[in-house]
Amino acid sequence: MIFLKAKNSFSFFKIGLVISIIFLNFSCYAQGGREEGFVQALADPNLSTKERLSAYTRAIQSKNPYIAEKATYESLVLNPSGAVLKASKKSSTKFHENNLILPKLVELHIEAGRISEAQELLEWSFQNTQNDAVLLSIQALQVRLLMAEKKDFQKELIVLFTEGDIGKEHAYFKSEVFLESLPIDLALLLRLRFAVYERNYGFAYRTAEAFIENIQQSERKDLLYKRSILSDIGKAFLYGSTDYETNASFFETLARTFPRSLDMTSHSEVAFISYFYAARILERSGSMYNEQVLSLYELSWREAIGADFDNALWYYLNLLEKISLPRLIQKIKETIFDWHDPSYFSDILERISYRLLSSGEWQLFYDVYRIIENQADSESQARFAYLSARLIQIGLLSAEDVLAQSSFALEGESKEVASERLEELVLSLFSKAFYENHSSLYYRILAAEKLDIPIEDTEGSFYSKKLTKKNTVDTALEEAILLYAKYGLYDLAYEIFLEHASEISFKTASAVAEYFARAGDENGKLYPMSIRLAIRSVQSRDEALQKDILEKMYPRFFSEEVAEFAAAFSLEEYLIYALIRSESLFEKKVVSSAGAIGLAQLMKPTAGDIARKLGLSDYDLGDAATNIRFGTFYLRELLDRLDGSALLALSSYNAGITRVRNWARNNQLPDDLFLETIPFAETREYSKKILSAAALYAYLYYDLSSHEIVAALLQ
Repeated sequence: MIFLKAKNSFSFFKIGLVISIIFLNFSCYAQGGREEGFVQALADPNLSTKERLSAYTRAIQSKNPYIAEKATYESLVLNPSGAVLKASKKSSTKFHENNLILPKLVELHIEAGRISEAQELLEWSFQNTQNDAVLLSIQALQVRLLMAEKKDFQKELIVLFTEGDIGKEHAYFKSEVFLESLPIDLALLLRLRFAVYERNYGFAYRTAEAFIENIQQSERKDLLYKRSILSDIGKAFLYGSTDYETNASFFETLARTFPRSLDMTSHSEVAFISYFYAARILERSGSMYNEQVLSLYELSWREAIGADFDNALWYYLNLLEKISLPRLIQKIKETIFDWHDPSYFSDILERISYRLLSSGEWQLFYDVYRIIENQADSESQARFAYLSARLIQIGLLSAEDVLAQSSFALEGESKEVASERLEELVLSLFSKAFYENHSSLYYRILAAEKLDIPIEDTEGSFYSKKLTKKNTVDTALEEAILLYAKYGLYDLAYEIFLEHASEISFKTASAVAEYFARAGDENGKLYPMSIRLAIRSVQSRDEALQKDILEKMYPRFFSEEVAEFAAAFSLEEYLIYALIRSESLFEKKVVSSAGAIGLAQLMKPTAGDIARKLGLSDYDLGDAATNIRFGTFYLRELLDRLDGSALLALSSYNAGITRVRNWARNNQLPDDLFLETIPFAETREYSKKILSAAALYAYLYYDLSSHEIVAALLQ
């Protein structure tokens, strides 16, 4: 009896223990409020549906609109019951107007046949949403709702497929059954748009021909002159056929004969697009049409405004670059004051810089700087200003000619005064390169060294640039992202962060990046994701930089391996970190399209040669230590073979030592000018990128001055 009592007591104890564990398990999802409980439940794959739904439905009432929306969506996916629906309707007034979950909620209602609920939420979304992506999704759902109600939807369908680009929101309407149910002109329109979106240009070309023929007889013939449709026809003709002369003629004729009844905005757009594609298509016919193509581009840009103007003019200048460099420079001089977005032309200016410096046309280089000064994009101005100053410094530019062009010249001045004026000009050019509001870390660091500015004094302006939006911080958004990152929902946190980076402070961005970095050893993709988060934050906000966010952009992952092999091969650690960051962004399993493997991006033949020299027969390039060892050995070898030049060694890492030796054979320029004459644009940019990264690592972790950094990296 006593034994039985003890046995029963033990059973009751076990039951009580189980109940306590269950209660404890539930309470852990309630701690920190409904928001944290929801995210914990979302992240825990072992919860039952009942436990999960309990946490989700509690969070529907959250005051955080991002959490409320996500909780509503997840609740409806799990169990579209009346109670959940009632809660979701009650909370919808708190939804954030730019959240893409809104359309998903509407879609769930439609799929479940809850038409009135879908209509109510759809109307609320239309009234409260400003985000273009959300609006596009809502427009697509409006058509689906009309279809579900068996109402006429053609008007809304036309708007959906003619008022912008095609995206995943349109995919629902791609089924053959649906397309065959449409009138022929609308079916052809949708097929054309889907074909261009999928880059199936051969089919798009045939469909475009059929659409043009059919629409001429349709009561909807004005659809031909919709910007999106005309642009898709242009792409189909450009990429889907080789009958360039005929296709160009179609657009040129259209530009001269389209209905003048169109409003002035449509009139200009049709003319711009028609002349533009006539030029693009005819340009493919060969150089014998170059002058005619230039004329068509000019007709196009004269009909355009804003970004369209820049687009047409860019193609004009791009073609002119192939014909005549002097004509190109003259046309830039004539049009630069009309550029809408100067950064659109930065690649053309970069190529002009390369061509003039590599051909030794120093004076013309400075002439171009004078043309673009205060007009071109800030990075181009910084490049031309810094390099002009260097050309003057080393005597490649005539002091007399330079002073004659500048505001620093004085009539009848002595040589001593002229020398002082020239020095002032050089300092002003370096100052332009340093203080200009641009994001080129490379030229800013070089200019800081020339101006004798301590690198620590430049920290806040490393990535200085003008942004179009003022800084705002969405604390609800920050709370949601931090919770997602804290509980390992990295993909969700990453997606939301990239969408809303301008609304997230550097402090929060740094904290989110830290969550990602801590899990990087277990999930190799989180290291590069953490860096990209920090980069996007800096690109999106006009906020003074602090060391913390810079360290998230330039972290020291795999520090033990780097320290070991830096010592083994007598290399500076900052150079190895810069190499790895630039090559792989610290993703140890990454394989490039060319076949380069791992952290240091080694090709198999190169790795095999290194292994032989190291006496290894068995190795794994996916192993972090092995890859860093091989990459460090290879960089050391390149430095030894290139007289210790960091620039030449790093350029060789990208382009190969044979090419770099050929480029450098007859070079008499200092490293910073020689870099600008490297024939491969990719290698020029790679070298600047990796030298900048090395400079940042040297400053952040190794206390080097700007003079020490530049002296170590450039000769």
